[in-house]
Amino acid sequence: MSNRELGAIAGAVGAVVFATVMMIESLVRPGFDWRTTFVSELALGPRGSIQISNFLLLGVSQLLFARGIAAEFPDGRASRAGAILLALVGLGFLFGGAFVMDPVGTPRADRSWHGRLHGFPFGPLIVFGWPLACLILWRRFRVDACWRPLAGAAFTAGVLSAVLAVVFWLQTLSLLIHPELGYRAPWVGAVQRGHHLVLLAWQLVVAAWLYRRS
Repeated sequence: MSNRELGAIAGAVGAVVFATVMMIESLVRPGFDWRTTFVSELALGPRGSIQISNFLLLGVSQLLFARGIAAEFPDGRASRAGAILLALVGLGFLFGGAFVMDPVGTPRADRSWHGRLHGFPFGPLIVFGWPLACLILWRRFRVDACWRPLAGAAFTAGVLSAVLAVVFWLQTLSLLIHPELGYRAPWVGAVQRGHHLVLLAWQLVVAAWLYRRS
């Protein structure tokens, strides 16, 4: 199996599995409101291992997907940068899953080392790095006749997810500055999930196209 074919399969499977598990767990977890809670909070509590495994699976699939993209675009405009950013996002999911966040409201002085690492750098790497990778690959798609049909989708997904990323981080500013207040913006969870779902859908489309090409 070629790197392109393996990357395409991994990218598609990882996107579908992560989205499915994330949404099911968000809906069936007792006392969990998906509109106001972070995706990473699914990694806390007795069922936390499910979401931790979900993060790790997506991280591995992202690394393989990035390898497939690199094989498809070995040279040319934005080729290396797009694949590298996708790989960094994969590392963000891997380590973001391994380094579990602290419960919301944990005072800054009492935060664990893994909670600090989850919050930075791995959280921002995913939230902002993923849309950036999408927009970089849009630049590559629009100059490649074989990939030009996906250029519009890449641009739309990149811009929409970037806007959601900014809104998400504005919503979490007070929590980042004063975690002991435990403040949650009313729709912070919905915005974060929208960001992830937009990019997972884009990844599924790109993976399917890559598989067809391979």
